[in-house]
Amino acid sequence: MPRRLVLLAATILACGDPSPLAAAPAPASAPVDAAHACVASAGARSPADLAIVRAACSEQRSLGTPGISIALVEAGTITFRFARGVRCSGRADAVGPDTAFRIGSLTKMLTAATAFALDARGAVALDRPIGAAALTAVGLPAAVADSLAGATLRQLLDHRAGLDDHLPHEGLRGLDAGAQITALVGTPTAAPGERWRYANGGYALVGALLTHHTGAPWHALLHAEILGPVGMAHARAQPDPGGGVACGHLPQGDGWTAHDVREDYDRFAFGVEAAAPAGAVTANAEDLLRFALALAEPDGPAWALRMREAVTTSTTEGGALPGGRYAAGLDVTTVGGALVLRHTGSTGDFWAELVIVPDRGVAVAVLGNAGKPLAATMAAALTRVGVDPRRD
Repeated sequence: MPRRLVLLAATILACGDPSPLAAAPAPASAPVDAAHACVASAGARSPADLAIVRAACSEQRSLGTPGISIALVEAGTITFRFARGVRCSGRADAVGPDTAFRIGSLTKMLTAATAFALDARGAVALDRPIGAAALTAVGLPAAVADSLAGATLRQLLDHRAGLDDHLPHEGLRGLDAGAQITALVGTPTAAPGERWRYANGGYALVGALLTHHTGAPWHALLHAEILGPVGMAHARAQPDPGGGVACGHLPQGDGWTAHDVREDYDRFAFGVEAAAPAGAVTANAEDLLRFALALAEPDGPAWALRMREAVTTSTTEGGALPGGRYAAGLDVTTVGGALVLRHTGSTGDFWAELVIVPDRGVAVAVLGNAGKPLAATMAAALTRVGVDPRRD
């Protein structure tokens, strides 16, 4: 993959304005052989698998990340899983393959998939102008609704609706959904289709419009259309501190402070429920790979075929990949004739990355419950599935 630009935002939404996050050094009392014990905990593995384990163990120790989880799929089969560490600092619960993490802006691809699924059965129309009536119905003032009336749901999903990025803030706490949507959308500064600009508020608006057209909440639509049918058994669309979900971690001194995901949502998104379609989902690594498998399947569900076509034919320049494109909640590039899809979700206290090479039937998911990129681990996993991270 090309050089990654990891965007760290102090919200659930990830991918706002980049800002550095100070590293939390590993405790001085950590034993010198901690990495060796970590590798040993993986049990008998092939040399190729052990290369990933060594990278993960080394990087986890150097960054001090409390818990990590990695999984990869090859030829339609999940062939590697590794989880290590604790769900919440100061507690004994270990991270396992089933442990769910906040995935930040990876939520966007799931919201996009939901929209494609509803489009496939005629409940919404991705390429029809949204219209002022629908926009005022979800709470936007008339002037904003008029300026966005000609935009489409697809343009919102591709960040081409002319919006700027407006993140949640304390002043939105307790406001009704319409007021929250209005603040997150702001006033368009370009005509629909004129430019690409990452805008979390666009996904908040998509969620509201899907609810408007179907009468069902976004989280219910996501479960019914995507999470359930795909088999993402541990994924949840609403903040949930139970059920084996990891805590997020922020650096404090030589250690970390842990925040369960409900507290995390309130801390970073100020309880703004309208923003959830941009970044509220929790999932484990296998959940993400099941989504990747559905998206890559040549005879997959209708939503996946339409979404695959959208990312394959996209000409919208933008996203986190230098020289790349963006479509349907995913960064898109082509390497050696192969389509490569990816996205990072970084909430400041969680980090997640998914890379999919659908034509090769491979995908890699890496999760951590701190905001530090696990770049070496991802590079080792990509190498394992035949993707050269230095070139691709």
